[in-house]
Amino acid sequence: MHEDYPAFDHVSVTGEGQVEVVPDQAVLAVTVEVSDRTLARAQSEANRRMAEVLAALREHGLADACIRSSWYDVTPQRDHKRARPPVVGYRAAHRVEVTVEPVERAGELIDAATAAGASDVDLVCFDVADRSTLERDARALAMADARAKAAHLAELAGRHLGKVVRITARDSRPYRVYARGHAEYPRIAYSPGYYPTELRPGTVEFSMTVSVTFALED
Repeated sequence: MHEDYPAFDHVSVTGEGQVEVVPDQAVLAVTVEVSDRTLARAQSEANRRMAEVLAALREHGLADACIRSSWYDVTPQRDHKRARPPVVGYRAAHRVEVTVEPVERAGELIDAATAAGASDVDLVCFDVADRSTLERDARALAMADARAKAAHLAELAGRHLGKVVRITARDSRPYRVYARGHAEYPRIAYSPGYYPTELRPGTVEFSMTVSVTFALED
């Protein structure tokens, strides 16, 4: 007999719990990317543009604690049309993650970043700042669902539900929304007739799945 298989009468079920809420936080990934024939100029221009992006975000009230560098990359660019591709330039990229509260300000800060020189806004993630209560609620719902399923199966089999002998749990991450920006944005951000960015966060769902084994009694 398999060592993980209970050596007594039992029933194993899976329970699911879901809690849906309106998010109160957005995380933006803002990137500056520059290509140039020389490494020094590519890095210098990327650094200059990122400094302007960060200054614009601060001018809109964003604290330094809400900005975190998540990626920095310098890559040689080669001419792959040639047998031995020579280096023809360099690409420098710097990405920061920006945490926005309240979530309604996300569009305003996207516009500020792109107007200041950001090349891309390539991730928008809606979340909840304090997830602990929501996760507990989803966990309780999942456990109640598992117990109800197990009790019904026991009843159908003419048995009684006994104690819990094993539990495994798995949670899920909130729903994410992705958006792309382009380097052309700085030229049009404040032109006549420009419409500001408006994001609709909708709701985020926290899910919990539990697998529970109950003993069966007569």
